[in-house]
Amino acid sequence: MSRALWAAAGAVVGVVVVRKVTSSLRRATPESVADAGARFAGAVGSKASQGLTGQVRRLADNVADFAAAVRENAAEREDLLRSALGVDVETGGIDPDDARDLLQHPTQRHEDRRAG
Repeated sequence: MSRALWAAAGAVVGVVVVRKVTSSLRRATPESVADAGARFAGAVGSKASQGLTGQVRRLADNVADFAAAVRENAAEREDLLRSALGVDVETGGIDPDDARDLLQHPTQRHEDRRAG
């Protein structure tokens, strides 16, 4: 009986910890971090804390800029890959002859396949 009680208590504690960690991770966005910095600055009210708030806001802006740059570079890379594979960007398809040639000669450059 004692082991079952301890096992149940451990399971309850585990569930509570997992839920707390999950909710904390959901709230950890750049905006929420910046808001927390602003609340801290308001509570302290000193020039040093205002500098901290500005740094947190700049950090959140930098994270957002980095994410935008990653999305932009991913789109550029996808366009390069589509071009290299001969995928028609407008229709999203590939010419059947080009596809067959690509399967038969996968290491040959696409431009070489069209030429020869």
